Amino acid sequence: MTNAKLILYGRYEESLKSYDELVAAYPDMSPLRYWRSICYVLAGMKQEAIREAEDYVKMEGSSWTSNYSMLHLAWVYASTGRKEDAEKIIRTAVSEGKQGQVSSTGIGWAKVLLGQEEEGYTWLARAFDEREPALLYFNGFPWTRELRSDSRWKAIEAKFPFKSALD
Repeated sequence: MTNAKLILYGRYEESLKSYDELVAAYPDMSPLRYWRSICYVLAGMKQEAIREAEDYVKMEGSSWTSNYSMLHLAWVYASTGRKEDAEKIIRTAVSEGKQGQVSSTGIGWAKVLLGQEEEGYTWLARAFDEREPALLYFNGFPWTRELRSDSRWKAIEAKFPFKSALD
């Protein structure tokens, strides 16, 4: 079973052990850092998650024309209680990014986690209107289930031409 599937099934310890081996073998492969940071967040290993996401950003770069890594870091910060750091990244993304170059899904997801729900779901609706592919992941990851139970998400989801495979 792949590491991503192990994460999807909540088998974090097994996944982390495998990621440790992979990162040792391929230390410059940034997607490994991305997924390992998600696993750390879900396993409640906050400091490890932050370190891994920060390493991912260093590897990917922090250019706002390629902002996915920075918004992932905002998600990790929001998920681990570093709200001010997450908000700073989001403010920068909104002010420096150009339409179509900033992930509305990434901003929306982080804002919801920060407790800025109305604004967050507005960004997620915008992501749908922009046909942003990342929004499809939001609909599929089990760790977003709680957020997807909100009526504002349900209104967005009702526009999809398919149902979530997980719900």
